[in-house]
Amino acid sequence: MIRRPQAVPIWLLKWSLHMGIVGSVLPFFAKGAFVPWVAVVTLAALTSLASLLLGDLLILPRLGHKSGILGDFLIVYTVLWLGPALMYGMDAGRPYTFEGALLVATLAALAEFLFHPVVARAFGMRPAGLRS
Repeated sequence: MIRRPQAVPIWLLKWSLHMGIVGSVLPFFAKGAFVPWVAVVTLAALTSLASLLLGDLLILPRLGHKSGILGDFLIVYTVLWLGPALMYGMDAGRPYTFEGALLVATLAALAEFLFHPVVARAFGMRPAGLRS
């Protein structure tokens, strides 16, 4: 059973984690002069929300810790790769390179390795492969 009052603080913690990763790594892989700050905040919010709802609350309890990490990687990479096209239109292209999105998704997946025990405790889960 999911305790809903825990969802907002966990999402804010996850958003701050993704904000640090997206905000510190993605600008180094910008194709143009810079990645707008609004885009960084929006992408961090989208990646953290999608990763929490799909990766942590759907994949993690059902398939376990390793699958949850892989799911979070794929979710973050997909949001980063499709996010700008959806925000600015398909013809606008992406403001950063493929390697930037790949590196951010990899760092987010590594952070999820440490974050999953926090999520499991907050929501009362016992996913496979995760020690309590």
